[in-house]
Amino acid sequence: MKVASSVSARLAAQLSICAFLLTLPVCWAQQDSVLRTRPAGNWTTQIFLCDTRVRLGDCTSEIEILKSHLQAFPVAQLGSWTWVLVRSDRWKDLGLDSASPAYTAMEDRLTLIDESMLVEKNAPRTEELMRKFELPLPALVDFAVTHEMGHALCGFKEEGKADAVGRRLREGKLPYCSIPSKLREKFPVKVQADVWGGTQEAAVAASK
Repeated sequence: MKVASSVSARLAAQLSICAFLLTLPVCWAQQDSVLRTRPAGNWTTQIFLCDTRVRLGDCTSEIEILKSHLQAFPVAQLGSWTWVLVRSDRWKDLGLDSASPAYTAMEDRLTLIDESMLVEKNAPRTEELMRKFELPLPALVDFAVTHEMGHALCGFKEEGKADAVGRRLREGKLPYCSIPSKLREKFPVKVQADVWGGTQEAAVAASK
């Protein structure tokens, strides 16, 4: 889902610098705001982290909710991937788009998740998200997870293309897509290019 361009442009450098200086798994810096995380477990090839401002007990229970949704989809095709649970009142502080409950940094192989999508701890924020997407929370989690997987599995930056892949996943179909050659080494997923329901050539052209 969309994110402020200022964050997206500096993400890779910020993650590397913060992780080195603070010896933390992930650090996201935007102006004077820094997101510090703690490990929250692994599942298959998936790595989970929580914003340190999320209470330990809440972190554990909310990550279990997230995992229960991920289990319905082919996350193994992501390879090693990191999911970061962010406290809802930190979302805007970090420069993230308030209209979106999740954000994927493809080259850093991680996805940020607004905890308001998992639990109703921040009622106004949860209601805002449900109203925008016109979905109850469980369906919203599935929508967001599959949409972000559309970015992650296929290397698609465009929202519409990620939506197409997400829709296939929610329908129980394989996440076929075409991966641009320059990203192929970062996303070693062997899939066919029929996201658009057309020819291989059309799908390759659409992914560029």
